[in-house]
Amino acid sequence: MRSWDGRDRPECPEDVCVTCSDEARLLRVVRSLPGDMALAAAEGSAEEPEEISVALVVAPVGTTVLVHAGEAIAAVPDAAPGDTETADTETADTGTGHTRARDTDE
Repeated sequence: MRSWDGRDRPECPEDVCVTCSDEARLLRVVRSLPGDMALAAAEGSAEEPEEISVALVVAPVGTTVLVHAGEAIAAVPDAAPGDTETADTETADTGTGHTRARDTDE
């Protein structure tokens, strides 16, 4: 697929790519890496941990984070596997790296 300027660009494997879909997943930090990076994995998953950015949140090893497009956007306190309600009501405060309750009256 070509972009407007004629350069090749990757095709989305689905109808909508992860960025456009606003997909976010709960992952647990399993290892801290240099440069605000970490390895994180889904609870109970047999897949290898993936490298994510933790530049926007405070996320020591063991922290559950909400990840969108490879970026941890919120630390989720006491999240249980499959607990999407908790994740949906938290948002990252990019100025401090802490989470706060999101207004649900949107």
